[in-house]
Amino acid sequence: MPRHTAYSPSPPNATLGRAFENLKHSPIVRGPEAFGTTDTILALLPPRAAKKLEALRRERDELVTLGQDALQEQQELIDQRNRAHTRIAQITNPRGANVPVTEDHPSLIEARTTFARAGARLEELKRVQDERSKRSNAIGNLIRSIERYLKALPETVAIETFDIEAPTVHEPPATAIERLRAQLRELALDIKQIEFAPIHSSVVKAAVRKEVEALAERGRPDVARLIEGGSQLRFAMQKVPIEIHGFVATDGAPRIIVPTANASVPDAIALVAFAMKGQIIAALETEVDECADDDNSLTDQERAAKIGELKAKMLATERVEEAFVEMTGGDVTRRADADPRAVLSISGPEPKGEFS
Repeated sequence: MPRHTAYSPSPPNATLGRAFENLKHSPIVRGPEAFGTTDTILALLPPRAAKKLEALRRERDELVTLGQDALQEQQELIDQRNRAHTRIAQITNPRGANVPVTEDHPSLIEARTTFARAGARLEELKRVQDERSKRSNAIGNLIRSIERYLKALPETVAIETFDIEAPTVHEPPATAIERLRAQLRELALDIKQIEFAPIHSSVVKAAVRKEVEALAERGRPDVARLIEGGSQLRFAMQKVPIEIHGFVATDGAPRIIVPTANASVPDAIALVAFAMKGQIIAALETEVDECADDDNSLTDQERAAKIGELKAKMLATERVEEAFVEMTGGDVTRRADADPRAVLSISGPEPKGEFS
């Protein structure tokens, strides 16, 4: 675990500033010989990152073992409680007894005490198991996320250690983690807003014109065959799927069948676009103007730049979060969706697909 400084005041945004500026890169050799192991996943990593992934795997396995032991204890407690319940019934309702058993009978007190203790321990065990299961699931999902990320990397990508300066803390690590996670949620919302920001009307109009022009070209009738002596004007056709519903007689009840077929029909929309292209484009551009929100629109380049900036800030924040998680000594569980690069303190390309 890296050494961290004691509580002391820190200027606003200084921690994130260091995450961007105080970087140290340590290239390594890829391949099994880099770590002296046959584990192909660990072999992709710098030694310190590999040890961290190994530690996560051990913690996951230990939690699974503890869970299995708890299940065995739980079954033993259930059996114990059931036996105590049976014993209570035997004492309070003895067959053929003429003298009722008093509440202070030692056997009754012992059976009820055993029943109560077993029930209390079961409740405590359930609470511990619920917390342990949450942690085990989070760690297991995180490990799978890390391993999928590493497996998806191209062979040409060299993974390097990526260090940030230990953050100066002015609050308990657990409180800092909650604050940073709130910031991550806000950044994720900001990215969603940018992703769904409107497109400028000029771009939409260009797309409309392109689509209508392609449709009009598709609907252009073939008059050349008339000039060349053909007997009939040929219009554009399109294939339309058709479902045919029917029944097949069987030994039992009739069986429903729904075969499919294709029918060729005139492409009416394309023909209208050919005949009225200018009017259609003008009408659609009017619709675009009425719906446009150009003041809040973004070009593709602007959108990509803003999202890239926010994702970089998210990664820097996650790296600081990981430093604080290490400070807690395991008291705070890592997020299952944490960026593998932040957890392992490595560089690398942005995770794609399910990771992004």
